[in-house]
Formats: sequence, C-alpha cells, structure tokens
Amino acid sequence: MGMSAHRPTDNSSSGGSDSSSGDRTISATATGAADQVVRLRYQNTRMYRIIPGFMCQGGDFNFGNGGMGESIYGQFMRNERFAFSHSKRGVLSMADAGWEHSNNSNFFITFGPQKHLDSKHVAFGAIEHGME
Repeated sequence: MGMSAHRPTDNSSSGGSDSSSGDRTISATATGAADQVVRLRYQNTRMYRIIPGFMCQGGDFNFGNGGMGESIYGQFMRNERFAFSHSKRGVLSMADAGWEHSNNSNFFITFGPQKHLDSKHVAFGAIEHGME
C-alpha cells in the first residue's frame, strides 16, 4: 500500500514509514525561513494507536508506544499556526501531551472531519493518496 501527503506550499521536506503493510510516504513543509527546510524521518516507526472513525496515531520513534517522543527542538515544541482545519479525512496533525505547547514527534491522521480539534492540535498537511 502506498500513501503520500502534502502541505500546500512550495518548500517541502519528507519522511517515510516502512511497515509490513507497505511503504507510506508523508511530505510536509517545515515552517520558518524559506531556506531552512527540515527533513523529517519516521522510518520504521509504527502506528501504535487506531481509533475507528476518528484517527490513527504514530511517530513515537523513541519507544513506539505513544511515549513522549521528541521534537527537533528538544523534548517539546511550541504550537505553530492553526492555519489548517481538521475538516476532512486524511488531515495530518500534531499529537501533543495534553497541554499547550507540548508537541513532540507524535502525529495523527484523521479518518474523517474532526473540526473539534481545530485550535487544539496543529494540522500541518493532508494525505494526497493511499487512504483507500
């Protein structure tokens, strides 16, 4: 199974996850200066939490079970812009530790519209194809 995602901007970085069910590629753009593109790597991480009709969660490359993970800035990173809505299936969003500015390497993918997450979790992209 193939899966790819995008964030609608010109500067993109990519990460991938390789699992027994097939390759998945997620492309997103790091925010900040246009010349500072960050390469995200999620190879061999797993989707450790699946809630039917809601979302699947992964990205804990430290423990693989939803532990704290780590951001590129240290243990946590601040919330960025709430520019994208959780308005459709396939939205990529930051999973946090339950309080403001507690984002780390964990992320989730929505299985449908989840607008109640707007202004609570930072959405940063969407799956282009592969959610069949």
